[in-house]
Amino acid sequence: MAWRRRDHGDTAVFAVSRETYRTSKNPRYGVANPERSDNPFWLEMVRRQWPPSRARLHFGDVAPPGARVAPFKEEAPDFGTPEFDGWFGRLSADMKRNKLARTIDDVVWTAVRTGALKMELPDGRALLIGGRGAGLR
Repeated sequence: MAWRRRDHGDTAVFAVSRETYRTSKNPRYGVANPERSDNPFWLEMVRRQWPPSRARLHFGDVAPPGARVAPFKEEAPDFGTPEFDGWFGRLSADMKRNKLARTIDDVVWTAVRTGALKMELPDGRALLIGGRGAGLR
């Protein structure tokens, strides 16, 4: 069997089109609990258990850049002094300036959860309750 490169968004690998990915990839708040989803991208992500980075790679979607982190060069003065207050103000302003603001459009939904309670149902399905999204990126 010969290896061949597949195109980004190949539906033989992931049964969702690029257009559906673009319109359905973002998380959203529900209107009921529980709520049945008919989002084809989310359903396929549940079946595959793909993290957001894998979906981005498959569809050729470039993740937004991370924040620029630069060490603050000034030494911290003694806590509680006016010099410390000024230093901390400069540090806070520098951190705010370098912070990358992301919008919901930059985030890809995933079903992968850490720390969720997993219950096996009598029919063999699994019910996951809670947990934390594995890096919604």
